[in-house]
Amino acid sequence: MFVSESFCSIDGEGVRAGQKAVFIRFAGCNIRCEYCDTKYSLAESQANAAYTCAADVAEAVTKFCVEGVVNNITITGGEPLLYLDDICDILDQLDQTQFAFSINIETNGTISPVEFIEKYKRTNFAHCLLNDLFFTFDIKTHSAGEAARAACMQGDSLLPVIASYTPYMNTFTRKYNDVIKAVVGSREDLDYIRKIYTSWITRPHEYQWYISPVFGKIEPCDLVEYVLTHNDCAAWRVQLQMHKIIWDVNKRGV
Repeated sequence: MFVSESFCSIDGEGVRAGQKAVFIRFAGCNIRCEYCDTKYSLAESQANAAYTCAADVAEAVTKFCVEGVVNNITITGGEPLLYLDDICDILDQLDQTQFAFSINIETNGTISPVEFIEKYKRTNFAHCLLNDLFFTFDIKTHSAGEAARAACMQGDSLLPVIASYTPYMNTFTRKYNDVIKAVVGSREDLDYIRKIYTSWITRPHEYQWYISPVFGKIEPCDLVEYVLTHNDCAAWRVQLQMHKIIWDVNKRGV
């Protein structure tokens, strides 16, 4: 069980920004982004020995949960989709508790979610109508480094790959649409994401698009100005990483 940490905080970005969430962070990643802020979870060797099995993770998570509400869980990394079976085992352990859950899987977009969805469909968790799952796909830009960007795009095929899994979910109720986000550090990055966005016409309204700045590399006002001056980007949501504003940028467990 390659889990680096679990903790309770607020979601610092994305569709649930500002809401209480419990985080499960896997150790191990298949790419190396130049702006990565969780280098302590890039290798499987950085896993926390306290988490030996799915039951350990579920026990740690449920200490923060509340009855009578849908508890937000953010599964991140590293790259969580490297651990399909482990995630499903954790979800089925959570399903045995008295709580309901909304799961956000934050993935770097290099791994097709189809295999995970096939496994997810066979879990007890997926068939409890109180539970919910959605994805946040992170499109890597030039600022992430060319190796990371190329791995993410898989020859500019990332979005069709993402879209391909949608039919697998049509029998499940989802509270949120999936999120496609990009962290940008330059005008070049913004132009790059805009080109992807405007050229993709398959199911354009099934995803929410979030754009955020590489912390300390580009001013947030530059992102706002870009959206305001490009009408085809009107549906974008500019966001900041709240946890880096509230706490020290290097603080863990927040």
